[in-house]
Amino acid sequence: MAVSYVVSRRRQIHSPIAIDSLQTAFALYDLIERAEADGTKVNNYALAKQVGIEVEQRNTEEEWDVAYKRRVVSVAVSRKKKVAVDAIFNVTKGVFP
Repeated sequence: MAVSYVVSRRRQIHSPIAIDSLQTAFALYDLIERAEADGTKVNNYALAKQVGIEVEQRNTEEEWDVAYKRRVVSVAVSRKKKVAVDAIFNVTKGVFP
C-alpha cells in the first residue's frame, strides 16, 4: 500500500519524507560549509565518520579492501551532500522537500 502526501495541486510525493536522511544530509552540509568558511580541507571519509554514515556490503562473499571501502563511503557522502543542496534549492522555489 503506497502512502501518498499531497504537497500542492501540481506535485505529489509518493513516499513519506525520510526525516533521518534529511537530518544527516543537512548535518553533513553544515560541516562542509563550516570547513569551507574556515578554509579547511575536508575529506569525505572523515565527514562520514563525524556524521555517522555507514555503508554495508550487499554481497558478503567477497571482502572489500580499505581503498574500495573509502571510495564507496565517499560516494555516499557526495550523494548526501547533493540531497541537501537540492533540498535547499527547492525550498528557495517554495517546494519542500
